[in-house]
Amino acid sequence: MVTRYLPAQYLPKTGAPITLLLYFLILLPIAKVVLGWINNLSIYVNDPKTTDTANAFVQSLKDHTVAILPWLGALLALYVFSIIVREVIGILPRPERQGLAAHVDSKRQSLLDSIVSMPWTHWFTAILCVFSIFMLLFTVLFTNVKQGIGDGIWQGLYYWIQQQQQARGGQPWYYYLLLIPLYEQIGVVFGIVGIIVCLCRPSRFRLFLVYWFVGNVFIYSWAGEKMPWLMIHMTMPLMLLAAIGLQILVIGLLNLVVQWRSHRFRKIAIDGLIGQQSIARVSRRPVAYGAMLLSVPVTLFLLVLTLQNMFQVAYVHAADGPHEMMIYVQTTTDIDTVMAKIDALDQKVDGGRHQLPIGVMTGAEWPFYWYLRDYINVCYGFPTGCSDPKPAVIISAVDSLSTSQADYATPTTNGGQPNYLFKSYHLRTWWDEGYKPLAGGGVGLLRWLSYGDTPPSSNASFDLGRAVKNVWLWWWQRKPIGSTMGSTDMGLLIRKDLRMQP
Repeated sequence: MVTRYLPAQYLPKTGAPITLLLYFLILLPIAKVVLGWINNLSIYVNDPKTTDTANAFVQSLKDHTVAILPWLGALLALYVFSIIVREVIGILPRPERQGLAAHVDSKRQSLLDSIVSMPWTHWFTAILCVFSIFMLLFTVLFTNVKQGIGDGIWQGLYYWIQQQQQARGGQPWYYYLLLIPLYEQIGVVFGIVGIIVCLCRPSRFRLFLVYWFVGNVFIYSWAGEKMPWLMIHMTMPLMLLAAIGLQILVIGLLNLVVQWRSHRFRKIAIDGLIGQQSIARVSRRPVAYGAMLLSVPVTLFLLVLTLQNMFQVAYVHAADGPHEMMIYVQTTTDIDTVMAKIDALDQKVDGGRHQLPIGVMTGAEWPFYWYLRDYINVCYGFPTGCSDPKPAVIISAVDSLSTSQADYATPTTNGGQPNYLFKSYHLRTWWDEGYKPLAGGGVGLLRWLSYGDTPPSSNASFDLGRAVKNVWLWWWQRKPIGSTMGSTDMGLLIRKDLRMQP
């Protein structure tokens, strides 16, 4: 009899699985077509032959949007005013459920019912709040209204279409499987326990958590752009799963304490029979209780380790790419040193009035657009288009780094002395990427864990002991696993006659 009715347990009780299947069957081909169209559009806008045309089209969209938006706002205001007038004179339709709301079960479909039966005042308030925040932020506190509105609606979308061909953050598929365990130890261990519990004792919410976590790991590992900050989309469901895993431990310990206290009380009360039964209950599961007690120090260790990594990345090595994998490519604190030099020179030469002439060469524009925002005599793209051929300060980076030193800080062949003093600084640094496969420019994950980015030979094999030691030393001492020399450099040149070392 049990065998006869067993398959019925796995049959769906509603049409939801069939609906979900139809959803994928219908939308997957549509998604393929749409994504293919976006990819072709990205190729088009990045083609030097058509980039100007694409830029002109986007600018036209911005201009037309800014021109139409006030009229749309006026129409919305008239519509809302008409509703208010009809409410005042009492000619609005009766309040019974109409349209989609008439076909929705308010008890079984509460979320959908809230959407289709929501009063117009709620929708209007939501639209007003969204638009107010949009206007406040994208117009930079109403200082750039016309350009800000157009950029806010279209420029972000256009930027990401352009970036489709850049394939930034090209990481191997196992990128997050390496990153997450390096930082979230208690989440990983008890998250796995939580997944097992959810599959063995399923409920709708528990199965949703498993689907949420596994689905996110799959999607973000498959996606082309992999960045450390996207880890939050995987760790959020992972932590909920870890809470379910920890719940088993906490409840088990509480039950153990309750049974122990009950046994002590009954022993004092000389209730021999009940006391013997309690002892029997405890003795029937000694292995389970032993494992439970052993898990307490393991849990505390994982918690301390997780807090240690949290403290290191947030306070000790903040903005330190070579020592923290969670920091992808980061502007270094050398920027602060360079700005301190410039501010001191400005104070010395001009009394701190921010009128110091500064030339910023190609490749160094970011982040100096921001850091030099208070200086009024800054020429970007130096020396092209700059009125002063010998500014007090020149900043170079990337491709212009070596040429700036050769042109301005190196003696000429005819004996001419350089006009500038030069010093190199780190502009951006990053975590060593030797964990990438050989085809991606690395040495492979397992060899990188064992030897960093310099294995002893091309055929060196994985060494578990060395890998565990390297990860352990990074956890507790932040000893780098690979090289810390990955950087993009910048150059600071200060004119000799100003008598200040760069």
